[in-house]
Amino acid sequence: MGVWAEGGPGDGADWRDIRVGLDDLEQKLLGRECYGGLDLARVNDLSAFVLLFPPTLDPALGVLAEKWIVLPRFWVPEEDILRRGKRDRVPYDTWHYQGFLVATPGNATDFAFIEAEIIALAGRYDLRELSYDRTFAGEIVQHLQDEGINLVQFGQGFLSMAAPTAELERLSVSRLLWHGGHPVLRWNASNVAVRHDPAGNIKPDKERSSERIDGIVAICNALGRALLRDANAGRSVYDSRSILVL
Repeated sequence: MGVWAEGGPGDGADWRDIRVGLDDLEQKLLGRECYGGLDLARVNDLSAFVLLFPPTLDPALGVLAEKWIVLPRFWVPEEDILRRGKRDRVPYDTWHYQGFLVATPGNATDFAFIEAEIIALAGRYDLRELSYDRTFAGEIVQHLQDEGINLVQFGQGFLSMAAPTAELERLSVSRLLWHGGHPVLRWNASNVAVRHDPAGNIKPDKERSSERIDGIVAICNALGRALLRDANAGRSVYDSRSILVL
């Protein structure tokens, strides 16, 4: 987690400074190429959506020009905020007050609310693809496609998740990932446990993780597709980075 903290202003940063920094970054990234990752709660609790921006080398971004940048969104039913705060002491109420977590009406995941926010974000940024768990086939998928968003099913097994999980680890330890210190995403990162297959591949494991990891899964979903952007353009993804041994 000490390494993770270096992808933002640091663990000691005031939440107001984090909020201002993320808001400023969102303005600087307007219209830029990005990839989306979605991890929805099926009934209640936390849902996550991230926009992942590849390095651009644009001097307007200063020291962040060479980094992958994450802009996350989190939602939770408003009744879960009170329940989780009392039962598990998860500070959903604090994050909601600080603007890092959006409360949706009722006691179940409000897909229409989330859908509207994703459509609004797609209008502000150059969203190339939105990756989602292929086992989820709710109406939100069809609605987003009807809005012209390019949705891509993304498996959650080792075949799909091994490469982006390993790459996320590499970006983090190489200080090439910038998340701005978002506290909900930091909490997700602190909860992550990974599963290994016999070949040594890894992927996030929701069952073994100590708490919610939705934001990390959403990043892996987005990163898995973003890594193919050079290949889709006729270039090897390894032209600009080292080979991953899985």
